[in-house]
Amino acid sequence: MNCFPDELDFEALFCVEPTRLDKDCPFYYDESTFRFENQTESFFVKMTPSYGEFLLEVKSKTSNELLAYQSFKTVDKLEIVTDTADAAKILLTMEKDRDLYMTTVEITFKPRFCFIMKEHFVG
Repeated sequence: MNCFPDELDFEALFCVEPTRLDKDCPFYYDESTFRFENQTESFFVKMTPSYGEFLLEVKSKTSNELLAYQSFKTVDKLEIVTDTADAAKILLTMEKDRDLYMTTVEITFKPRFCFIMKEHFVG
C-alpha cells in the first residue's frame, strides 16, 4: 500500500481545498487536484494516492510561462517534510521495479519553487 498523507494534511500544506473527482469516494482512492500559488509561481497538483500517481505543473505568475511539468506514476511514498506559514516542502520516493536504485524527488513550494531529483544506490 502506498504511503500518502490524508486530505487534511494536503489542505493545510497547500492552504486550499482540493477539487475531487468523486466526493463519495475516500480521498486515498479518489483523484484530487489542488491549485495554489506562492509569491512568484502558480501550482497545479493532481494526485491519486491509491495508484501512486502525482502530477505537478508550475507556471510563472507574471508571464504564465511553464516552469516545470512532472508526472510520476509509481510514487511509493509521499512525505510532508516542511509545513509552516513560510515554508512548504514534500518528498516523493519511488522504489518500484528497482532492484539496486530508488529515486527521491524533493519539491519546495514556499517560499520559492525548487525541484531536486536524486537517484540512490540501495543494493
